[in-house]
Amino acid sequence: MPLTIIHFPYGLDGPYETRFEERRPRDPVGGDMVVVGFLTRPGRAAETVRVHWSRNGRPQASILARASATGTDEDRWLVELGVVEAGDEVEYWIAADGANGRAESPRHRFAVRRWRRLAGVSDVEPVADGIRLATVGDDGAPGPLLTLSTCPPARGLRLRIDAGPVTILGPRSAPAQEAAGVPPVIHHEGLTLGVDPTDGRLTLGNGADTTCGPLTLRWLEEGDGRLAAVELVGPLADGEALVGFGERFDALEQRGRAPGMTVYEQYKNQGDRTYLPVPFFLSSRGYGCLVEAPAGKGVAFDLFAGSPIDLLHAFTALVGNPALPPAWAFGPWMSSNEWNTQARVMAEVEQTRRHGIPATVLVIEAWSDETTFYVWNGADYAATVGAAPLRLADFTFPSDGPWPDPKAMVDALHAAGIRLLLW
Repeated sequence: MPLTIIHFPYGLDGPYETRFEERRPRDPVGGDMVVVGFLTRPGRAAETVRVHWSRNGRPQASILARASATGTDEDRWLVELGVVEAGDEVEYWIAADGANGRAESPRHRFAVRRWRRLAGVSDVEPVADGIRLATVGDDGAPGPLLTLSTCPPARGLRLRIDAGPVTILGPRSAPAQEAAGVPPVIHHEGLTLGVDPTDGRLTLGNGADTTCGPLTLRWLEEGDGRLAAVELVGPLADGEALVGFGERFDALEQRGRAPGMTVYEQYKNQGDRTYLPVPFFLSSRGYGCLVEAPAGKGVAFDLFAGSPIDLLHAFTALVGNPALPPAWAFGPWMSSNEWNTQARVMAEVEQTRRHGIPATVLVIEAWSDETTFYVWNGADYAATVGAAPLRLADFTFPSDGPWPDPKAMVDALHAAGIRLLLW
């Protein structure tokens, strides 16, 4: 068996599962210690293993690896590249030699990210529905462009951060030049959103009250200046509660938690993971926030103030109101994983009729085969090439099979006022 190296810098199982054979952290930030984990197969076949690497184009001393664990099938290796600095560009690859020959991994590259904080405003210009700000980071260098605007049709204000590399405002026209002294604040229907030009702190106000703030804005930059992440951070008042964030399994109150925003199917024991994340929350202090991050277009924080019903109205004004489901969806549903034949299903439906249970929906879980998962179990048919669809006429249903006549069953259910859902 030839000697092989297994290394996946970003893992294989999504953001919540860390595999041994990946890079840690996956996307390093300045000051991080970078560790490369990898496997060699078969076990005990690699005699000499080295990690070769360069920093900012300059070759570094290769690192002789020592196995952290050995076995018959594979050996495990962990190698520390060391602490990296913001802006570093690193390339590395792994070479292994043994009795079974030599193996080399592909070359992997990463640019070290850096965090910067909004520390001031250097220029302001009016734009449609608001103002645009040229910013200064805490290192004194220019930061990303910010736009403060209204977010119709909702009653709210929007803070948008450009996604591209850091830029500054272009040459002004004569009318705009006169507006250069405009303060970095906007007002809309009693709401106020402003940035302190001296320290970059943001405040959301509702009339004479400060609803939320002061807020600190910071961003994570890629090596080329593009934004990788944005944080808007502020203090919570004593007793302040936060609810929302979509479907949650762990608690209603989300203060002190870090709800994930990745669609994730874990089947059970979800914790802070969810099938249906929604980046929107409400505060008991009377404000709410919706985070919008369309790919490649930066990040926007839509900020609202008011009562809980006001905040929900603002949210649905932006994302749309839910449609009322049909009346049959509100009736009793019946289902069981053991109802895996047509005879059993019709017997259970007869039981509901006999006992006067006004069921409106039947869910059949174990209805399909385990090859395609979309063909009735026991059906005979000729497979088609590619994505060509199959029709009812393409199937035959053996009389002694679990579903001898699915169409007749569906017709009978509909005649009884029952809708059918197939899992």
